[in-house]
Amino acid sequence: MYPMSMGDPGLFPDTSWSLVSRLCATGQERYREGLDDLCRRYWNPAFAYVRAAWAKSGEEAKDLTQAFFLWLIEDEALRSYLPERGGFRPFLKTLLRRFVGHQAVALDRLKRGGGRTILPLDGRDLPAADETDPEKAFERAWLTEVVDAALRRVRARREEKGDVLSFRLYDAADLAPAAPSYAELAERHGVREGEVRDRLYALREEIRSEVRRELARLTSDDQDLEHEWRSFLGA
Repeated sequence: MYPMSMGDPGLFPDTSWSLVSRLCATGQERYREGLDDLCRRYWNPAFAYVRAAWAKSGEEAKDLTQAFFLWLIEDEALRSYLPERGGFRPFLKTLLRRFVGHQAVALDRLKRGGGRTILPLDGRDLPAADETDPEKAFERAWLTEVVDAALRRVRARREEKGDVLSFRLYDAADLAPAAPSYAELAERHGVREGEVRDRLYALREEIRSEVRRELARLTSDDQDLEHEWRSFLGA
């Protein structure tokens, strides 16, 4: 198994530029650090792409995704990335398409290596197989990672301040299959209906701001950020 500095797999402390600089670095240690971050950030999107592109079962898609990252590591395909030619995500999807011609060799390497793991998957939620277009599957999984990371950070901040009620209201109002009315939430939690409305508005704005900050970490400049932000709002 390749060494991974896991921490919270949803927290992305680096910008895309720091990731790219490490991937393009000449030192092997810096390159491996960049690959660790790459695996954490893009395993689920790559898995979703592979599953949609080749109509594989979940287990087969896991093996192919592990083989894809093994190919990136051993063939150092990422060293050809040039930021001035475009964003990193489109480049990674290009490599996924190119992987079609390398998957047999990469799978053989994976088997000969004892099925070594690029990223531990225990307890990790994988994208559902509900999309047949690999490009859309990749983008949806990537966006889910971004939003989930933002939600975890906001939830952690609120809990640190002792505010658990706001997320209880949010979970019931925004995440439950059948959302209750504000009046029902107010009665259930013993607060005024106006407080429910105010808490949910403030929390949604905080989450929205955190998503934008997350996108800023993963984009190279203001223009790229605005493009991603418009795409997010239209998703």
